[in-house]
Amino acid sequence: MIKAISHDVAESPRVQVKDLTITLKKGGKSVVRSASFDILKGQVLGLVGESGSGKTTTGLALLNYVRSGLKIQSGSVLVDGEDILSLGSRALRQARGGTVAYVPQDPASALNPSMQVGVQLAEAVAAHTGCLEENETVETRISSLLDQVGLPGGERTLRAYPHQLSGGQQQRVGIAIALAARPALVVFDEPTTGLDVTTQRKFLELVRNLTVTTGISAVYVSHDLPVVSEIADRTAVMFNGEIVEISDSARIFGDPQHEYTKKLLAAAPSVDKEVASTLPQDDKARPPVVLAASGVKASYGSRQVLSEVTVELSKGCCVAVVGESGSGKSTFARSLIGLHHEWQGKVLLDGEPLKTKSSKRTKDQRRRFQYIFQSPYNSLNPRRTVADIVNEPLEYFFDLPRDERDRRVRAALASVSLPASFLNRYPSQLSGGQRQRVSIARALVVEPEVILCDEVTSALDVSVQASILEELKELQKNRELSLLFITHNLAVVREIAQEIVVLRDGTIVEHGSTDQVLDNPQHPYTRRLLADVPRLKSSLNTSLKNGSHATN
Repeated sequence: MIKAISHDVAESPRVQVKDLTITLKKGGKSVVRSASFDILKGQVLGLVGESGSGKTTTGLALLNYVRSGLKIQSGSVLVDGEDILSLGSRALRQARGGTVAYVPQDPASALNPSMQVGVQLAEAVAAHTGCLEENETVETRISSLLDQVGLPGGERTLRAYPHQLSGGQQQRVGIAIALAARPALVVFDEPTTGLDVTTQRKFLELVRNLTVTTGISAVYVSHDLPVVSEIADRTAVMFNGEIVEISDSARIFGDPQHEYTKKLLAAAPSVDKEVASTLPQDDKARPPVVLAASGVKASYGSRQVLSEVTVELSKGCCVAVVGESGSGKSTFARSLIGLHHEWQGKVLLDGEPLKTKSSKRTKDQRRRFQYIFQSPYNSLNPRRTVADIVNEPLEYFFDLPRDERDRRVRAALASVSLPASFLNRYPSQLSGGQRQRVSIARALVVEPEVILCDEVTSALDVSVQASILEELKELQKNRELSLLFITHNLAVVREIAQEIVVLRDGTIVEHGSTDQVLDNPQHPYTRRLLADVPRLKSSLNTSLKNGSHATN
């Protein structure tokens, strides 16, 4: 059982952020205005808000870093009495990692793909040799770090390259690197976005345990309100660059005062909500099948990852495919769309057989069957504007005059809550959620019959996520759009799917209507997945925060 560090009423904050203001370099418009908050030793502050609210910008500023085009206009960030914002370049290099560290959203992007894990850990320790305690070596420090984050310290782990690790293991390596020099503050930026619920649960327990056992303070930036409610002692809500509400997490999630906070909580999906989304039980009333996959087997070389997977998707309906990382759900999706080629079986689109490779399929089949990738950072061309990105498939699939293409581009953007002012922006000028909305608009603009959504809501804040889900449901209804929804977010599944397929180790272990699977799961694996789903907490007496005011 984990017990948090006790805090004396008179204890001084370890981290003090005062009147932090960040502006655009051109024009001077504020993107963060007078943000102020304190964090005690061993405490976690959650920082929540919609995409563009300023939460990630604020988190990065704690390391005296801002993205291109921004500047820190004023304010202070005191960590153990040292103002990070006043440091010169040499002192700042030591402070980054030594005093304040950062764990990014995508662990793979933070790790060097050409270097072994052991080498990267050794570099992180060697960069701050003063962090070593008496009689401690780089090797013993690395061993200790791996123990702290729950990774085996054998040669197999140290010699592994990042791509040979799972997403959860990569994230643990990222935490180990962040902790290498024993920092006072760690900023976690959406660290569980790409993790399945079971891995996420272990990650949250790990972070809470580390704050308790090491006494580090943490800022946890996230749009996932249930996760923040479980992990954070206090929560700050950001809207339009300002902190509009800050208090103990129990009060924020149990008795919100600001209208914006109330709106966020109302938009948060819940696996426990009852949503009328089931298909008619009478087979005669069921819509016709538009996509049928039968006996699909897939492999990577000699390693088989899918075994005899059979799924049918009816017209205007949504089937969710869920499971842990490594269960085979993304491989299944990439096989169906023709991006993974080592598969066997039969896939029919409106009764027409689809070739194994996408390049061998007809142009019309590719238009009717669209794919939305999980990572908006990797799926958008950084050198093209939003208008060009959404227009590109229109040019490829249709012979339309320019004014009609422009109209369709604007309509597609509007359908995902992006105004025309975004047309001339580049991906680098967008938040993660905004980029994903552009990806969704790009798929919708060619009016497909089936969209294969691969974790498409994982980068979206709850308000945008809710609007996207509503839009997709309207498209299902009005255009009879069919969705195959690959996800680890069971709360989202409750909102949009009529059927659920549960994958484990490449095999279907459970399949049924959404209500049937979520309310009365039959397989132990499904029951475990549901038990690991974070839920909004209005009390600090949770499994992660038990004894939050007790002595360690």
